Amino acid sequence: MIHIFSSNFLTRKPIEHAVQTFSRRFTAAHTVLDIGCGNKPYAQYFSCKYVGLDPFPEAKADIIRDAWDSGLPDNSVDGILLNQSLEHIPRTTETIAEVMRILKPGGLVLVTVPQTMRHHTTPIPATTVPYKNFNVKDIPFWNEDYFRFTKFGLIYLFRDFEIIRLTPNQSYLSTLLQLWNYFLASFDMGILFSPLFCINNLLAILLDYLSSLFGKISVRYKDLIHEGLTIDHLLIARKHTKQTRL
Repeated sequence: MIHIFSSNFLTRKPIEHAVQTFSRRFTAAHTVLDIGCGNKPYAQYFSCKYVGLDPFPEAKADIIRDAWDSGLPDNSVDGILLNQSLEHIPRTTETIAEVMRILKPGGLVLVTVPQTMRHHTTPIPATTVPYKNFNVKDIPFWNEDYFRFTKFGLIYLFRDFEIIRLTPNQSYLSTLLQLWNYFLASFDMGILFSPLFCINNLLAILLDYLSSLFGKISVRYKDLIHEGLTIDHLLIARKHTKQTRL
């Protein structure tokens, strides 16, 4: 559970809320696959069968395979999580095709992806490395953080699904405050800066509330505040079907 004194509260809190809400769509009879599950921080929210997939053996995954080659049967899962994972997967379109293949008709996928989020878990290089004739082995600080996504990129990537919801997780103003938190956090003085993180987070909540009030008055203002800049996007999509939907 993320707390208000955290430097990434404005990023993680909306994601936690989205996963919790998504989990309520599933019962004990359902199966949900978490692609890029890591240490399974969101397993606690699901009362159904929860299966984690990750390519790294050190993860707490049930399936150690690449996202684009899960090995699962066609139409075998009711829900899929792609939570802050798609940016780490080099074969994006193949992964989305795999989601389409293994998801049952009427099944749902929850996707959260960064647009403005900083490169995460990437060490700052001590030397300048030539990127000509690109080779991963020649880059000592290599980390698999490949992509950032816009709203329109997500619409294109999930064009074969029924998109139920596509929203920014942060407003323009809270995004700026989150970026400021990232900058402060880069000094690695978390305890000292915790009060500042808290002030920034509370200010962002207040500004988002006020901006939502103005957004009800002016559509143009709403688009500027809520569509212009965000840390990450939330997408919920459904595999097309004539069957019963979740």
